[in-house]
Amino acid sequence: MPLMLLCFCLLFQDEITSEALDTNTRGDRFQQAVKVYNSVQRDQSRRLFETLVAELEDKQDRSEDEQLILVESLKFLGVLSYPDGTRAYFERLIRFEPTYEASPNDLPPKIVAEFDRLKKSLVATLTVKVTDSTDFSALADVTLTVDGREVGTFSGEGTFDVLSGTRLIALRKANYTEYQETRDIDPGEQTSLEATLARTKARLVFTTVPTEVNIFVNDQPAGKTDQPLRFDYRNAIRSLGLSEDQAASTSIDNMEPGTYTLRFEKPCFKTAVFTMPIEELKEILVKPIRLEPSEALLSVSTPKEATGIVFLDQTRIGILPIEQHAVCPGEYTLRVKFSDGEFVKRIRIEDGAHAQLTAEPLPSIAWFGLQSREEGDPPEDPSKLMNGLSAWNVISVDPHNTNKVPVNPFAILFGERTMSEMDRASLTRHLRMDLYVAARVVRKKVVIRHLEVAFWTPLSDQIQVVSFDFRAFDRFREMLNQMDRLPELVRPWLGLQVGRREGLPGCEVLAVNPQSPFHNSISAGQVIEKLNGVPLRRPDELATAAKRALVRVHVGDRMVEGAPVTTLAEVAFDPVNACPQASLAMFEKLAKYNPDPLVRLSARFNQARFQFFLGDYKEAFDIFSTMTLDFPYGINQGTLYYYQGLCFQKLKLPTEAVAAFNQVLNYPHATLFHADGPKAAFWAETELKNPNF
Repeated sequence: MPLMLLCFCLLFQDEITSEALDTNTRGDRFQQAVKVYNSVQRDQSRRLFETLVAELEDKQDRSEDEQLILVESLKFLGVLSYPDGTRAYFERLIRFEPTYEASPNDLPPKIVAEFDRLKKSLVATLTVKVTDSTDFSALADVTLTVDGREVGTFSGEGTFDVLSGTRLIALRKANYTEYQETRDIDPGEQTSLEATLARTKARLVFTTVPTEVNIFVNDQPAGKTDQPLRFDYRNAIRSLGLSEDQAASTSIDNMEPGTYTLRFEKPCFKTAVFTMPIEELKEILVKPIRLEPSEALLSVSTPKEATGIVFLDQTRIGILPIEQHAVCPGEYTLRVKFSDGEFVKRIRIEDGAHAQLTAEPLPSIAWFGLQSREEGDPPEDPSKLMNGLSAWNVISVDPHNTNKVPVNPFAILFGERTMSEMDRASLTRHLRMDLYVAARVVRKKVVIRHLEVAFWTPLSDQIQVVSFDFRAFDRFREMLNQMDRLPELVRPWLGLQVGRREGLPGCEVLAVNPQSPFHNSISAGQVIEKLNGVPLRRPDELATAAKRALVRVHVGDRMVEGAPVTTLAEVAFDPVNACPQASLAMFEKLAKYNPDPLVRLSARFNQARFQFFLGDYKEAFDIFSTMTLDFPYGINQGTLYYYQGLCFQKLKLPTEAVAAFNQVLNYPHATLFHADGPKAAFWAETELKNPNF
């Protein structure tokens, strides 16, 4: 960041002013030196200026700001040393900056006169004229350097102050040869130099509408049109009916003869691509390039009504639902913030397209870190593993930060098997997460350490605590992997019940469900010899084949096709290898936001099952009794009645349980686990015959 020029009023007989820049430490120290000088503390200010000069005088790569600080410091030292030491400091100043002018508005007349006499004895005037070697026309934008230091830029002819003596003079211009000459320059004299430069490369000049267009040459970035409109393009821009401020120019130097692919890009505009042959070494003015506007549409919704704030990258674009929001084509991060989660997805929207997205938030985890202290840390970083979950939003919380958590989560999550209503409300109210995970390291059997992890969700009062031996830490990683996998809530179904034929190939069809895709083409008693062209050996091969979009079955000489039917499935309850609390949180999110209505229904059903298995019987019954599964086969209303009966049993309501189990008998095609599972009616009858009912 360039230093800002500041005027400082200095006192030396008359007022003395100086300009300085201030953006870094040296700038601050320079200002301090000037302030000290203004307070008439001359010795202290001298030391400050001399320190700055000592740091910068021998530095080879001084910046523009540092050059200014060096020159100004030498000027002040010259003023401080008047009269005996002034000449030495001014001479050093002039050698560093031959073009420096001492202004009578800033310095007393006697100081200006001393400076001018010294400069006349050290500096000469150099007039330089440069032309093109081909047509001897004057060249613009030529840079003059003396002894490797840039003095200035001029067009055609320029006059500069340079130090006297033997000097290496160089003239440079883009796309031309460099001219060098050593000259003896006498002080106080005027020296003239005429040179011709030969063109070695071509220059391409571009003007675009709009401005700030990125240019690529052979797919490599080559700049952007960010310069004012060149004079030679004004008439062309006006002829297009445009104002001059709608266009901008730029140039690309050092172009060799050949054919180039040029690409012009700007967000919200269509990309322009064309080839450009360069046959002559000259300045080539390319016709004005006009990019056409480009636009796309974005719509964002949720499967069910839900309030969510939608962001595209960091810009808020509205509240759900978003209908046909106009955006520039390109890549974006779409973020939707819900009251109970967040949806994040990287999207690409093509020109003219209408992107329609369904946002469903990920479930969230409050991770309470580790309470290891003196016990030691596990072999891997659990926090890193937690934050690596792709299907969850993870927030790390300091368990000892009472600003966020007014209770001790370790005491809650490791102290009991269930959580009190007060504790549940306390954690939920402050963090509003779907799942809570707390971990601590404990010592067992003197030297063996364990990682104890507690899981809890507001959907249940059950706390699950799992202990992992450090020597079997992979179990913890596998449990997290299980949490991160989306459960299989639906499964394909063929509606065929087959049995193995002893000593004979193929499988015999025992029954065909009326809802089977093969209902009209296969009958009980027939033999399926091949499945998708492969001999059928075992009945369970049908379930594997059903995962395909189309299933081909060979019955005798016939081949029939059918598309599997999607049905509900029960997720296995496995508290040893998986975390049921995490599954509950996942079911709850899927039941609210998944775009597939069948998945939403299955997630709600499985949420109730898991709450039942965790012992939350009332919560499970509330879901089972308010759901409706209008399917004539598989998991249907009869399955719900069966689970209602189980809930009534656990709640010690035998009369209601008997009524629910009797309802199951009205649904002979209702099953458990999945559409090919055991009949729910059989198990309901078993419960009704139970003498301990």
